[in-house]
Amino acid sequence: MSDTANPNAVAESIGDAESHFTSEARGEPAGTGRYVNVDSLSPVEFVPGLGFRPVLGQRAMTNFVSFGPGAVAPRHVHEEEQIVIILDGELVFDLDGDVRTMRRGDVAVIPAWVPHGAWTTEDTCCEEIDVFCPPRESLLKLAKGLGKAIAAELLAEGAAVAICSRNADELEATAAELRKLAAEGDSRLGLVIAMKCDVTVPDQVAEFIESAVSAMGGLDILVNNAGGARPGQFGTLTDDDWHADIEVKLFSQIRCTRAALPQLRRSTAPRVININAVYGRYPDPAFLASSVNRASCLSLSKALSMELGREGILVNSVNIGLVETPQWQNIHRRRAPEVPAEEFFGQLAAAEVPLGRFGQPHEVAGLVTFLASDRASYIAGASIDVAGGMGKFL
Repeated sequence: MSDTANPNAVAESIGDAESHFTSEARGEPAGTGRYVNVDSLSPVEFVPGLGFRPVLGQRAMTNFVSFGPGAVAPRHVHEEEQIVIILDGELVFDLDGDVRTMRRGDVAVIPAWVPHGAWTTEDTCCEEIDVFCPPRESLLKLAKGLGKAIAAELLAEGAAVAICSRNADELEATAAELRKLAAEGDSRLGLVIAMKCDVTVPDQVAEFIESAVSAMGGLDILVNNAGGARPGQFGTLTDDDWHADIEVKLFSQIRCTRAALPQLRRSTAPRVININAVYGRYPDPAFLASSVNRASCLSLSKALSMELGREGILVNSVNIGLVETPQWQNIHRRRAPEVPAEEFFGQLAAAEVPLGRFGQPHEVAGLVTFLASDRASYIAGASIDVAGGMGKFL
């Protein structure tokens, strides 16, 4: 791939070294810098063979992209400017009809709304970096899910919100969107605190709660939302599988509640809301560990509501069924990217859900926000399903 640009003209436009490396600040620091190891990021497979690992900055974004053999990024357009940098392998690139084979060191510059696409052949792969300015909106949406929807609802009600995740970049993307919502909303919208935390590690949980309380001045509402379905029948699940699943589901709720309890006792309207699943009352052998461990979580919620209710701390459980989250969106992209999302999820829901569709995160978030409000001041020990009627039980 060749470029007819004059390199000397580019060099002249950069300016002198003294001004380039100046240490004179002409404004306040915009935030705290951070380091990221891209290998620690979990790729999101948009279409078969095409993995995305976005890293978000304040005004720009990089996306580490892996093309497997025969992978295709369909021809498309977007409003953000994009620069594509090939790290390894070989990629056929279509830049508004100018089709070239790009290799290590090649760069493509794509202005806003210029049509482009790319693909690998059946015997080639490619690793490349996309740089977007401003950040690509559709990649920010990778951070969507229950946690983000719940935080957005609480934020809209005027709450200060602290969120955590094991993945620092997904966390930063979520925090950026929440802060954008806050900036676009009314003056009642509160503070957004984001901190990397693995809820299976006790010390990190304690540090997160302590930092959140310090930043917000207290703690009134705890929402325990760690999870993720672990497929597997009894014969396929190892001891490690069982331990990993119970750590992220049951023990995350135990640890977070324990760490938050001293602050909740100081609150005038304390709430603990545990996000669980209908599988806790409607076991599915294909998700055996999740079914068993969610049943334990339901028991924990009820027992805590009885013990802590005497102190005015209201504990309730919200049990989800099939809800359209990034986990299910990834399954859709892997299994049937050519099928519209509504049709794909409708087919899966038809057998189990009387309403015949997947739920949306905001439909769960609405109930959580209600339970956190003064309107739910006499609701404790409840186990409420948000599942479209899914579950053959009373």
